[in-house]
Amino acid sequence: MSRALLWKKGPERQVSSGNGGHSIQSISPSLRHPEYRLEFVRHLEQQPELVTSALVAEAEAGALSDSGPGNSSSGFEDLAQGRASWLVALLRLDSLHARVDRAAVQSLWVLCVVFALLGALAAAQGFDPGQQTVNFFWLLVVLLGVHLAALLFWLLAFLSRPFRQSTVKVPMLQSAGLWLVQKLARVLAPDTAARDPEQAGSVQPALSMTTVAAVWARLQTKAGLGFWNFSLLSHAVWTAYLIGGFGMTLLLLSLRQYDFVWATTVLSSETFEQMSALLGQVPQLLGIAVPDAQLVQISRTGVETSSETASIARVLWSNLLMASLVLWGVIPRVVLLAISLVGRATAMRKVSLDLASPYYVGLRQHLLTGYRRGGIIDPDHAGRSHDEVSSSPSASAKLPERYDIAAIYLDPQLPWPLRDLNPQHDLGCIDDAKSEAVVTAAAAASSCPHLVLCSHLATVPDRGVRRIVGALKRNYRGRVHLGLLTPDDRPADHNRLEDWYRLAAAVGISLDDIIQLPIRAPGFTAASPVEEDDRHAN
Repeated sequence: MSRALLWKKGPERQVSSGNGGHSIQSISPSLRHPEYRLEFVRHLEQQPELVTSALVAEAEAGALSDSGPGNSSSGFEDLAQGRASWLVALLRLDSLHARVDRAAVQSLWVLCVVFALLGALAAAQGFDPGQQTVNFFWLLVVLLGVHLAALLFWLLAFLSRPFRQSTVKVPMLQSAGLWLVQKLARVLAPDTAARDPEQAGSVQPALSMTTVAAVWARLQTKAGLGFWNFSLLSHAVWTAYLIGGFGMTLLLLSLRQYDFVWATTVLSSETFEQMSALLGQVPQLLGIAVPDAQLVQISRTGVETSSETASIARVLWSNLLMASLVLWGVIPRVVLLAISLVGRATAMRKVSLDLASPYYVGLRQHLLTGYRRGGIIDPDHAGRSHDEVSSSPSASAKLPERYDIAAIYLDPQLPWPLRDLNPQHDLGCIDDAKSEAVVTAAAAASSCPHLVLCSHLATVPDRGVRRIVGALKRNYRGRVHLGLLTPDDRPADHNRLEDWYRLAAAVGISLDDIIQLPIRAPGFTAASPVEEDDRHAN
């Protein structure tokens, strides 16, 4: 890997969160959440001048003199989680993360205040200060029109599963939000190590609030989580907007007298009667008095009414206006805000790690070195022919105790089967359609608990290879492993490893069941053993 990856043996360090764990008041999940913590460290390690230098300096100081690759009883995710927790403690990410959380909450409050003022301003503009008459339906459009259009857009996005699970990308909004969070984070806690005597004496450099906030913001748009964060922001500001509009409307109706009318050029009066009846159905069920059909007709522009009727009409139209703002504006947004909070929490519990990505492939190779690699398979120079290949005891020790073995498009220069691997049965080597049928039938008939499929690491795991591995996985009753053969004098190609990990994930093979088998044999190189065109020609 391009950056140092160090592992601290012993008990996992305790990681405390400045906000005391995940809560509704926090925009971000706590770093106690395992998958989120791993992703946070992954993004942070893309800043090697910040993380690697800290770890190297700590190692040079002797604090990691007992570092090692871990123990063989731990799986990759356990080791990676422990390492991430250690880095969180080393770099004091918990306190920095908590400060960014608080800054994000403050940013949301600022936005809500701004939108509440905008809602109040919009409501004030809907009432003409120079007149005492107000077009009821026009005022309703001013107060609820944009909100309902935005709500329709959100519902369409919610019903679109691909959109809901995609990464949210709104560059202008993301940049503005990140800028606001960073500014407030600096106000809450300026970047200076001198304020923390313990950190000032530490060998690792202090991470800037700007860097932590940038990583935080990037994770908030992560697939699945991004949609619910955007929904949370949208419903929060719209709730504030509608509450502001409701408050201003209530204030104006309390301090001034308005007569509500309606007018039309092309629509019939029956249309407005039906619209009024539709708007009034739910308020009537709640015991709120609203205009009836006769009062709707009387309220048309130009119709003369008595002062008593006008007074009743003002009260009933006001009831309908305020009820509409609450029932079709505030309440739906509050309900959807609560749904977004629940959806966001659920998405956090379902955060998936792309363990086949280059970062996790490299981390897996580092943390599991020594007990997932099969060791070097060497030729026996004492008594075997020059082209025979055997395995060292360390190689077979890392394979399952009882297993069948098969090969896929193996190097023609490498004799098969490999010597001293001691499988229960050698099912054969697949290099054409006929041999594929033979090996697949043998795999289906086998009762051995494990099957190791060997292939050259450099082999391109294309659709043909995926189909073969998938068929063997489906037909074999036991557990299937991948044995990737690599020259012992060459480092593993992480890009090709990533391809094999993605193949394993696609066909349902556990990534912990991928074993590297370094080979030392005449003519065996890092080059792909079988050209893809030749393979398909077979």
